[in-house]
Amino acid sequence: MRTESLTLDIATIACKWVEGFEKLERQMVKEIEQFLTGDFEFDCPGVPGTAPFIGTWKGTAGKQPWLDLYFGLIQRRKSTGVEYMVGDNTVVALWLESGTFQGVACPPIRINMHFRIIDGLIARLDDDYDTHAEANNVSSAQAQ
Repeated sequence: MRTESLTLDIATIACKWVEGFEKLERQMVKEIEQFLTGDFEFDCPGVPGTAPFIGTWKGTAGKQPWLDLYFGLIQRRKSTGVEYMVGDNTVVALWLESGTFQGVACPPIRINMHFRIIDGLIARLDDDYDTHAEANNVSSAQAQ
């Protein structure tokens, strides 16, 4: 166990991940790997085959290919107003994200990153994004 992991609170660890994603994008792994367990898992849910980055990615070796696929297809606007909800061993980071997917503008989607922290390190990260709710909001606004 790293000494630094004992001195950081779990919200700070989640914040470091989000900051790395925002600032470094596909180059973030070197910056955040010290905050990941050896058996770290990242889950990006969705219908298999609809996007190549959907699935469960394991370890830093799995995280890098996910970042390469994601940022190869998506150009995102930097998020502002990230909110954090902290539990005993969990942190949820919430924000709205917008940008383009393969050059096509997309409506904003709500991102909820669920961090599971064990012994001061990120053991699991679930990328819970809600495209349906935002799509309904856009459709409702267009109908008015």
